[in-house]
Amino acid sequence: MLYFNYMINKENLLKKEFWTFKEFVYITLSSLLMFFFFVLLAMYFNEIENYFKSLIINFGLIVSILSPVILFLHKKGVSLNMYINPNIKFIKWFLYSLILAILVVVVGGSLTNIFNNFFGIDNTTMDVLQFTLSDNLILNLIDFKLFVGILIPISEEIYFRGVLYKFLRQKYLFITSSVISALIFTLVHFSFSSIFFLLFLGLFSSWIYEKSGSLIPSIIIHIFVNTLAVNFVLMQ
Repeated sequence: MLYFNYMINKENLLKKEFWTFKEFVYITLSSLLMFFFFVLLAMYFNEIENYFKSLIINFGLIVSILSPVILFLHKKGVSLNMYINPNIKFIKWFLYSLILAILVVVVGGSLTNIFNNFFGIDNTTMDVLQFTLSDNLILNLIDFKLFVGILIPISEEIYFRGVLYKFLRQKYLFITSSVISALIFTLVHFSFSSIFFLLFLGLFSSWIYEKSGSLIPSIIIHIFVNTLAVNFVLMQ
């Protein structure tokens, strides 16, 4: 209990104001508008295959998140390196990341399966991924391994932990900030069938970012979880 109280009350860099409310709103709205453009672009080409639409949308998601963040960081005179704490013990946090990633898969996945079976909900996330599979190995490697497995997790961690969670943490305690950011992270994925899976991923990513002061561990968790899901789809 003492350790828990210490964890949520300790002074750290996350509590120092960096993102203003105006900047947070601009980044969020810019990302949403850019992503909406890429979705419309993919839908405009009605005759192209679903895997090409998936490539456009996933590429658009990466660009839509990274562009506004990098732009505002540049205006502040800093770079993405601010999210990397060079003083962390990499091996230690790498192992923590793997343990938490396994917990996300086991605990979050188990609760999700129980929830889905109880309410008779199909796993729409896996269905969507399988629907966008191509017969072309190179396209699958780009879309699933590179985009979904690596670049989207990096992009999402930069926004959801590096911007959203960091902005909330400037004002609230760890518990409040992590729960709100994890709930938003879960809701924006529009996947009711993966609710607990996404919620645990958001909570654990916030915790490890809080403790390490670096996005690297949370990115490792996210990449591990997404890559596992991708591998499961590709093996079907």
